[in-house]
Amino acid sequence: MNLKTRNFHPHLPEISILRLIVGIAGGLSFSYSIYAFLVVCREVIRLLSITDYGDVWILSDAEVHFYNFFYALLALIFGQSLILRIWFFRLRRPFEKRQFLYQSILNDQRNLNAFFIHWFTKISLILGFLYGVIQAYTLKSSSLYPEYNFLFILFAVVLFLQTWTTIRRKYKGVLRWMAVSAILIVGASFVFSRINVIDYKKLNEVVLNKNISYVYQIDYPVCEYFNRIERHNLVEDLYLIAPKSKHDTPMLIYQEKKYLLSEIFDIKTKVNSNHPEYDRPYLTYRLHIDRKTPMKYVYQLTDSLSGYGMNKIGYVVSTLQPKLANPNNVLFMQLPTLISPQYYRKSGGPPIPPPIIPTNLRQFSNRIIVEYNKISNGILVNGKNIEERKLTTCFKENIEHDFNYVCFICKNDNQPYESFISVLSHLMIAVENIRNIESQKCRGVNFNDLMDYEMEEKIRKEIPLHIFNVDSIPNDTLMECNCH
Repeated sequence: MNLKTRNFHPHLPEISILRLIVGIAGGLSFSYSIYAFLVVCREVIRLLSITDYGDVWILSDAEVHFYNFFYALLALIFGQSLILRIWFFRLRRPFEKRQFLYQSILNDQRNLNAFFIHWFTKISLILGFLYGVIQAYTLKSSSLYPEYNFLFILFAVVLFLQTWTTIRRKYKGVLRWMAVSAILIVGASFVFSRINVIDYKKLNEVVLNKNISYVYQIDYPVCEYFNRIERHNLVEDLYLIAPKSKHDTPMLIYQEKKYLLSEIFDIKTKVNSNHPEYDRPYLTYRLHIDRKTPMKYVYQLTDSLSGYGMNKIGYVVSTLQPKLANPNNVLFMQLPTLISPQYYRKSGGPPIPPPIIPTNLRQFSNRIIVEYNKISNGILVNGKNIEERKLTTCFKENIEHDFNYVCFICKNDNQPYESFISVLSHLMIAVENIRNIESQKCRGVNFNDLMDYEMEEKIRKEIPLHIFNVDSIPNDTLMECNCH
């Protein structure tokens, strides 16, 4: 009768004191090297996530400690594999009884390393694609912690069991040694995870200190609608820093240099030196403004920009899910061309303003007047108090009543910037919905998916976006306005 291999109680190899010490020392050194390598790889990936704006993939302390613990588990498991290889290694001797047994254990440990390198390479390629091509770090959802932290634990468990597969088949009663090994690995992993090979907090500070939004704690307004900036070479970033006290003055930051709002012309001159003349009419000025900033300072900025012919602006906003301020997400707005006398005096000649459409306000048969209610901190549309969640429906109904409309947003110095952005966002959503309906009727696709340029322009003219910030309700006088 054939007996199972396990019933033979195969003889364990004799391990000398020197081999025992060398195995343990080599395994721990190898483990620390792998641990340090994995930590460095993580930080390299974070370095790849750094943007021109000083954004970087930030990990919380809990995430760092968890990932370090996971790296330590992997490293110590492979360290254990090296120890077993050292202990079980024997020079091949012809006709030795246990040569095949020892060799199968060694092959099992070697294959483990090969499989890991294969797996690690695949993961690295995926992460490299995400960060290098589609920049997944901007989603701030690239971390699998804490929703999928169990996957990392399962990885470690599977790898640990893999190191004992052949040994478990060949030897009887090794469960207690597996338990001892698991306890030692987990305990050593806690020790390893507290070793910061790279000071990640220092790295965060070095990068974020170049992030103006971080330094001045700019909290962007959140809205559902936003546009995407496509031509990044035609974008200039302006940061509006509202005064913290009555004795301070509003400040503007451009290319890490501080300016007063009265020094817009200096910024204009610097912008002109950075762009050829044929690009200047197409420049977009991307405004970074905290959501709690009073509109008083925002109007001062936009009036100054308009006064120097810097008309095309984009308000940076945060998306709803996930809550993130991506500088590429903006609300575009075309300011009226109101060239100030100061421009002529400082520039030494008449500017070349962007094309404008002179329009008589009498031609607008549908006027939508939006006001900020100081008492309720709500929004009045044509004198009626409208809840924020119903603004889109309200605007849509008013515009559908008559496409020949104009929307006046009455200026209020005390209105929070986020309230103004909310109004702007809901109005743009309403116009977008109406354009989609018209586009579906004509081509069966949404407006943004139209491939027919002539049809796109036709719908844009039929359903324009007419928005004006006004100090008071204007009379029927001739104005300069811009159509979108």
